[in-house]
Amino acid sequence: MSDPVIEARELAKTYRLGDVEVRALNGVSLIVQHGEFIAVMGSSGSGKSTLMNVLGCLDRPTSGRYLFEGIDVAELAEPELARIRSERIGFVFQSFNLLARTSAVENVALPLFYAGSDSHSERMTRAREALCAVGLGEREHNTPSQLSGGQQQRVAIARALISRPSVLLADEPTGNLDSRTSHEIMETLCSLNREQGVTIVVVTHEADIAAYTNRIITMRDGRVQSDQPNRSVSSEPAGGRTTAVPFRGGLSQAAGSGAAPSRFWAFAAMTLSAAAQALGRNKLRSALTMLGVLIGVAALIAMVAVGRGANEAVRKQIESLGTDLLVVLPGATTTSGVRAGSGSAGNEKTA
Repeated sequence: MSDPVIEARELAKTYRLGDVEVRALNGVSLIVQHGEFIAVMGSSGSGKSTLMNVLGCLDRPTSGRYLFEGIDVAELAEPELARIRSERIGFVFQSFNLLARTSAVENVALPLFYAGSDSHSERMTRAREALCAVGLGEREHNTPSQLSGGQQQRVAIARALISRPSVLLADEPTGNLDSRTSHEIMETLCSLNREQGVTIVVVTHEADIAAYTNRIITMRDGRVQSDQPNRSVSSEPAGGRTTAVPFRGGLSQAAGSGAAPSRFWAFAAMTLSAAAQALGRNKLRSALTMLGVLIGVAALIAMVAVGRGANEAVRKQIESLGTDLLVVLPGATTTSGVRAGSGSAGNEKTA
């Protein structure tokens, strides 16, 4: 038997809320083999979402060991964890998290875009293949608003699979869907597991959703209460159909001092490309924004020019009065440096 994709040993996670300590995980141990389809069940507060965050390298355990494809991820720095999340783990969330003004195929290709891998045409080709795998090949140009809830979740599943990850983590993937659509999504996951050997871990609190999996883990108070195979489904892992590519660690050793500039320019190029794509997708909004900027700049220049012109006119008017001007104020007296009295002022030119 090959090494497990996930191996957790006595995982514990403690959150501190002021003077109160909350133990979300309390000695959780489990092993997930390649090709398994597992459901993690439990009521709210049982620790299943915390366990999902730890397994997805989104959070670190307070104690215990977590081996992902034989790598102790607790010892890795954040850049290495980000690389694992990008290349080896796929995430499916309850709320889809799709970009509203972006087509389905572009949403699916986003992980490859941010990873900086492949050319644009290769990213689009892989994205179309992923959409076809979930039955949405004909809807690749539709935006999320033009798709149903179930179709949006299938787009999210395709996006999670685009990087060919070792494991797919789905946190309540049917929570926002009706019963019929929920079963369609679970059938899609079952097909991916059986036909492509994708390792899937689903967090749910619904027994009918967990019934699709071949192993059910029940949690309570941060502990694994039961871990049993689903007798109604074949418990044989589907991993034999595919060969998982092991994760190659040592990112910090492989990345020398010369890699930092290349990463900077790669990130800069990715940022500029993302900005150009955003401008292209929102042409009218971009045009109106540029028009507003131009009007604002023009108004500022005009105000400065008017102010300078007014100052020049006043200066010239004062200069036209000359230097031989005498001002006489009738009836005005000065007491202790303060001028008082009333009357009109008269001007007199001296020769």
